Amino acid sequence: MYFSVIEGGFSIEAFMFIYFPLGIFIYWVIDLNIGKKLFGIKVIDEKTGNKPTVIQCFIRSLLFSLVVSLNLVFLIPMFVSKKNRAFHDMLAGTLVIKITDKNSV
Repeated sequence: MYFSVIEGGFSIEAFMFIYFPLGIFIYWVIDLNIGKKLFGIKVIDEKTGNKPTVIQCFIRSLLFSLVVSLNLVFLIPMFVSKKNRAFHDMLAGTLVIKITDKNSV
């Protein structure tokens, strides 16, 4: 299936499963989380409490792209888990926390 504005086409599948996860991965690794800074939250490693590893960011971004592409079906665990963790956070071993000290952003 192709969506084309110009000759040659553009694959929606390539965007959703290659470019979108890669963009999110770069966004998280470089720490350009504008939304997280606005809402005072951050992503940490579940076990250590430190910044997640590059591999955790990569897994989280791939799984997050599935959440977006599959119409948010994988967000259901967030509403039933005790820590309100989404599917991509559970499998990547990450946790989203509220920052209480604004200097630690």
